[in-house]
Amino acid sequence: MLAGTTNNKQIAKNTLSLYFRMILTMAVSLYTSRVVLATLGVEDFGIYNVVGGIVVMFGFLNGAMSVATQRFLSFEIGRGDILQLNKVFSSAILVHIIIAVAILLLAESVGLWFLNTQLSISPERMGAANWVYQFSVFALVINVVSVPYNALIVSYEEMGVYAYISILEVTLKLLIVYLLNCFEFDKLKFYAILVFSVALLIRAIYQLYCTRKYPSCKFKFVWNKEILKRLTAFSGWSLFGSVAYMAKGQGVNVILNVFFGALLNAAWGISQQVNAAVVIFAQNFVTAINPPIIKAYAQGNRDRMFALLFNGLKYTFFMAFCLVVPLLFETNFVLSLWLKEVPEYTVVFVQYTLIVILIEMFSHVIGTTVQATGQIKWYQIIVGGILFLNLPFSYIAIRLTGSPLSPMYVAIVLSTVSMLIRFHILYRLIHYPLSRLFALFRLTFILMLCTLPVAYLLQCECQEGIGRFVATFLLNLLLTGGVLYFVGTSKEERLKIRAYIQNYAERFKHKS
Repeated sequence: MLAGTTNNKQIAKNTLSLYFRMILTMAVSLYTSRVVLATLGVEDFGIYNVVGGIVVMFGFLNGAMSVATQRFLSFEIGRGDILQLNKVFSSAILVHIIIAVAILLLAESVGLWFLNTQLSISPERMGAANWVYQFSVFALVINVVSVPYNALIVSYEEMGVYAYISILEVTLKLLIVYLLNCFEFDKLKFYAILVFSVALLIRAIYQLYCTRKYPSCKFKFVWNKEILKRLTAFSGWSLFGSVAYMAKGQGVNVILNVFFGALLNAAWGISQQVNAAVVIFAQNFVTAINPPIIKAYAQGNRDRMFALLFNGLKYTFFMAFCLVVPLLFETNFVLSLWLKEVPEYTVVFVQYTLIVILIEMFSHVIGTTVQATGQIKWYQIIVGGILFLNLPFSYIAIRLTGSPLSPMYVAIVLSTVSMLIRFHILYRLIHYPLSRLFALFRLTFILMLCTLPVAYLLQCECQEGIGRFVATFLLNLLLTGGVLYFVGTSKEERLKIRAYIQNYAERFKHKS
């Protein structure tokens, strides 16, 4: 019982560290996006997003390996086997070096051909687009090699360090915004160089910290066929998921460019920045809870794993809901406040993206639980296969309708289907209690019933402006918290919450 309590306190501490990081990161990201869009212009901003998107597509191998690396590191830490942990870490470094070389070869052959022959970019900006492409490739290669170091910090649950390094990264991105206006050099080219420089510096910091903090995890050349086989087999199935998300995000971005040009990529890029900000906001709790779930499974503590899973599903959805509802109803006001110039279709793209976020919010914790079991083959084949359909179905939908919004309708339908299948696989794989699943669905339904009509009434009765936005946000937060407290917690949990509040109130009184 004591161990469980300690773990809960650690999760809470890590979550707070990540939220501190998130608040600063989100604020800087929103500000820098505004300035970069204003400085580069809509066309160059769109070029950067679509060209950078091609590079991200080549990183799908890295996405699969990063999932495998964190899973196996957390598993060995849970078992307490330091020798095996070092072997896994060294093997992961070796595999990521091989992946980096493969990405570089693909990017400098297939990628260059696609950039210069298939994308819709004005001839006078093609030279700048190639600069962006090359430095984006270099930045991706650097990030690939950094993955095992990032995974090691997360697996040891040192979220404070992870947060501090991320804060340094966003601070440097603020410096980028300042430097963009200090030189007469082509701003799109200069922006690409500066982003690469930040990636290089952050990678060096991660490696330096890990080698000093975890001497038992220093890289040693290890060619352990058994570990390499397990890593590559696990990541091989994770590859389906990575390819699917690549197709759903960057693949659709490229299709939009082919049909509608770079200006629409600017709107898509902004919607994806909103997507990243909201998902990071909700996923901070998931990042903190991932290692404990994997360690609980490694230790055979299924009750602990079930409890962590239920809380993870519940709190990640509620955290996302607190942010999504005000943004969904106040998208036009928020974008006009955030950006000097709002590209066409941005408002609608953002709104549909927010709906997809809510539908997919349960997937992050479910995915971690499936990874903990190691039995990811059919999960990745089925779920990844459904999500990959976003690419061909979006292409067909645009050809049939001629509307750039059709990929969003496709995404909503496929995300709903994949979410239902995820829950089915979760039940079949670990026999997760149906009573908890029904309790989760009931809680979600009650939440929507209590909050969405209120937000809609505010839109009908109040004029657009800061007052209506604040009212929407506060009322949604209050109602969401009330539903979570009165419906989403047990009697024992409510007693603990009241005890914590009383304890902090007494401490505050003594200090004052």
